[in-house]
Amino acid sequence: MILFKEVSEDNSIVVVEYLARQIWVEHFEPVVGMAQVEYMLNKFQSADAIRQYLAQGYKYYVVDLDGIAVGYVAFLPKIEAQELFLSKFYLLLMYRGRGLGREMMEFVRKFAGNNNLSKIKLNTNKKNVDPICFYEKFGFVKKEDLLTDFGAGFVGDDWLMEMVL
Repeated sequence: MILFKEVSEDNSIVVVEYLARQIWVEHFEPVVGMAQVEYMLNKFQSADAIRQYLAQGYKYYVVDLDGIAVGYVAFLPKIEAQELFLSKFYLLLMYRGRGLGREMMEFVRKFAGNNNLSKIKLNTNKKNVDPICFYEKFGFVKKEDLLTDFGAGFVGDDWLMEMVL
């Protein structure tokens, strides 16, 4: 059984930080290199960063499969713009291909729909071929070419993708 457990306490923040490290090292090290992975983990996926995101209104949910934390999602509802920014959508490698990603996306879409948000936006690295195909399967389209300076000499060469609900 899959559950989406809202992150609000320090113990669940630590779970997200742990999952982020596992997922980023296994997935992004070949894409951007270990130096950028470490930088990104420290700057955007650490417990302190997660606390800051929560304080800014982001919602984090741990994906729990039969009592095991296997991934997480995070998003920022932008009520005035009637959109949801999907910031984090991560699943451990060994749990991919089981339909969990579909359930995660349905959870995000349901949240957006229940809050009268008419579109979902996300940024993803252009080299993220499998995730891009996954997002396109759900109706996301590439809207804009983004180049983001993350600091310390690291940049993101991303697609801004959007799905209209």
